[in-house]
Amino acid sequence: MAILLNERNIEIMADREHAKLWDLLIHQEKGLASRTNFFLVAEAVFLLTYGIVVSFAAQRAFIFAIAGLAVSLLWLMLQYKTFSDLSKLSQRLKGIQISKHYIAWREECRDFMVSHEVMAVVIPALCLVGWFLILAFST
Repeated sequence: MAILLNERNIEIMADREHAKLWDLLIHQEKGLASRTNFFLVAEAVFLLTYGIVVSFAAQRAFIFAIAGLAVSLLWLMLQYKTFSDLSKLSQRLKGIQISKHYIAWREECRDFMVSHEVMAVVIPALCLVGWFLILAFST
């Protein structure tokens, strides 16, 4: 069965593609937020473990500091990738009917820094700096 391509069919196909892009954008945003929650818990566990180990065996605490540093670096890399994907998707969805209100709202809310930038770059970078400081001053 052949589908005749007329203007209406092309519009329907384009609307479906836009809807898929929109769903992908929402999925990426949810992933960014849930990954941030997961890594914040992981960072807290590493920091707590580091503090407990320092009080009993300071020589072994170095291992937990290195592990915390590695987790922070991994977190920063994953979040930056997701953030760049979100930016690319937002650019592709600009001007499309399904998301023009959302994109306009995001542009209006952009004062100093977007919350996605904070979740994706600033928080993991601060954790990374924190682990570097712990390593620098614990030896």
